Amino acid sequence: MTYHLHDLVHGTALGRLLVDEQACWIYDGDILEVAEQEELAGLVTGYRKEMTELLRTAGI
Repeated sequence: MTYHLHDLVHGTALGRLLVDEQACWIYDGDILEVAEQEELAGLVTGYRKEMTELLRTAGI
């Protein structure tokens, strides 16, 4: 899955975050520092895990 990252306040593209089914991720861009990349990846992969579990328990 690919997430296009944008700074909505300044209207600039920040790059892309590519995440596979095992929650491994790669940042494709040159603006974000490593700590910022890791924070965003944690938010995205945590969200995906929560939604997957919610759908599984709901039988969807």
